Amino acid sequence: MKLWLIRHGMTKGNREHRYVGTTDEGLLPEEKGRLQARAADMDFHPSVVFVSPARRCRETAACLFPGTAPELIVVPEFMEMNFGAFEYMSWQEINQDPDPAHRAAYQRYIDSGGETAFPGGESKAEFTKRVCDGFERAVLPRIQTLMKEADASVASETEAGTEREIVFKLQDHRSVEDARPECSGEDIAIVAHGGTIMALMERYAEPHKPYFEWSVKPGEGYCLDLTFFRRLVRQVIMKCKS
Repeated sequence: MKLWLIRHGMTKGNREHRYVGTTDEGLLPEEKGRLQARAADMDFHPSVVFVSPARRCRETAACLFPGTAPELIVVPEFMEMNFGAFEYMSWQEINQDPDPAHRAAYQRYIDSGGETAFPGGESKAEFTKRVCDGFERAVLPRIQTLMKEADASVASETEAGTEREIVFKLQDHRSVEDARPECSGEDIAIVAHGGTIMALMERYAEPHKPYFEWSVKPGEGYCLDLTFFRRLVRQVIMKCKS
């Protein structure tokens, strides 16, 4: 069993290097063709797909899973970061903004390593909490169910509280491009945004890497083996109970 974290395909805003958060734009026409061609080369039939409500993510899911009719669950918390006043602007446009307060806010964002919020937007901490809350609410229960079905010891160890002694080590993460081109019917896919994937990987993956080091290009992502991901299940259960 695997968990696939897939960023949506290329949009006009992505191609122009804009901050695309709440803008609900679709995929470029040529990107749909690229994703459909990739799907044709992959035996890719997950049992469930969790998707951001954004049009670009729903279109990506439709391209990658044509005719398979997997269970599709929209997770509002997986929406991209709210970029506030800088929504759909490029960094060049922000630096040329006539409002000096906006230019100063952007410089603070750069100086903070991307931690601070844009005017009227979310900080990285706020965004990460939202995404991970959505993961633990919507995706984690499905992972628990699959793991319990695959290994009854997960349930007994969880009930015994032994998860407190387990340290999560996700050492087998791979890019989708490098993963084997097949997906079993018990796999889970998340089709969301670059920020969503970075937030999940920064929060849960070890050895730890900073948020921006988990960046992925449009249409790419990570393939995680759930046999390794089992430790994440137990760690998150522990955190929820504390």
